[in-house]
Amino acid sequence: MARVGNADIRWIDQRRNTRAGPFVVGTLVPDEFAACLRVLHPAQRSGNGLVQDVRWQDIAMSNGRTLSSLSHYEDISPPGSLSDLDLAKPLQGQLADRLCEELAATLSRHTHTPADCIFMFSSSWGSLLPSNAELTRVQLYEGDYVVTTGRCAEACDFAVNPTMWWPSDRSWIVVTQVDMDSSFIGCDYVTMKALLESPNIEAWQVSREAPA
Repeated sequence: MARVGNADIRWIDQRRNTRAGPFVVGTLVPDEFAACLRVLHPAQRSGNGLVQDVRWQDIAMSNGRTLSSLSHYEDISPPGSLSDLDLAKPLQGQLADRLCEELAATLSRHTHTPADCIFMFSSSWGSLLPSNAELTRVQLYEGDYVVTTGRCAEACDFAVNPTMWWPSDRSWIVVTQVDMDSSFIGCDYVTMKALLESPNIEAWQVSREAPA
């Protein structure tokens, strides 16, 4: 794949709601996608040298709380609750390993260009990327990023997860902002169905107007 520059990412700003106002899903996900999903980063339990992912739905049930597409983690695991004391909170700006692998595998099956993927990282992650990676500095309205390319299946091979990544045919996009414990995906309905049906992905369909 040819080196990526500002011209190759301009479509993102052109198709997002970047006007001043509430921070919503449409601020993150371009509007060319038929569906939007919110993917919940799991909480984690450590013990005996192992790390176990824990779904938000299970946490909500254990605390007698109701989980919805708009829930914050604190809504289902309030301070002082057993889950708050027992579990590590969901990662912010990063996908748990198993979740990342499941997303990469599923999404790779839903693009015509699985060998040509664009990975864009917040500039704050730049020092954590391989020194031999071919990186290009680009800019979106919210700040600077560095970009590299590879196979979609390689999304989890970096020391940090991409802030945004998508195949060259733009059949979907994954957005994981650095301060958020959920990721957002824009895709078609077939891809959405595959993601929602995966037992290893906890996700909700959301509107572009929903709070992010």
